[in-house]
Amino acid sequence: MRIEVIRPQELDRVSKLLLPHVYEKIKAAGEETDVIVLALIPLRSKIVSVLAAELEPTGDIGILSIYTLADHRRQGYASRLIGELLHIGLGCFQWEEKPEEDIVMKTIYRLPDDMEQVYRHFLEKNHFTDFVVLDEASDPKIFCAFAELQFFCGRSGEGLMIEDDRLG
Repeated sequence: MRIEVIRPQELDRVSKLLLPHVYEKIKAAGEETDVIVLALIPLRSKIVSVLAAELEPTGDIGILSIYTLADHRRQGYASRLIGELLHIGLGCFQWEEKPEEDIVMKTIYRLPDDMEQVYRHFLEKNHFTDFVVLDEASDPKIFCAFAELQFFCGRSGEGLMIEDDRLG
C-alpha cells in the first residue's frame, strides 16, 4: 500500500473522487495551489481513497474533500490519509517556539442525516471533537467540525514533534 501526492497536472486521475468545486478550484490555480491532494493505492494499482486539503498560512489544515470507493470503506484508508496529511502539514511549517494557539484541522460538510452520522463517527475516530451547525435552515444542514492539535518544536534533530498523544 502506498500514498501518493497528486500534482495539479495529474488531477484528472482522481477527478471522479473529488468534489466538483474542489477539482475546479485546484485546476484553476494550477501550480500555484495551496491545496494538497493525497491518494491511497493498495496492492493493486487502483486509487481507492482521495483526500484534498488546504494548508493555511497559520498552520491550520482545512479538509476540502475526502472520499473512499464504496467497496473499500471501513478499512482505515481515509484515516491513513488524514494521518499522512498531518505529517505533511507539520513539515510545511517551522516554528521557532510553540505556537500561541492550537493548530486546527477543520472540515465543512453538507450530508443527509444518515450520512452525516457516518461521517461524524469517522471524524470522531480521527480526533475531531467540536461539531457546529453552520446553517440550520438548509436541508441537509451544513456542519463544521474541528480538531484542535497541539504541537511543539523539537530541536533534537528530528524536526517538529507532536505533543498531543491522541495522534499516536
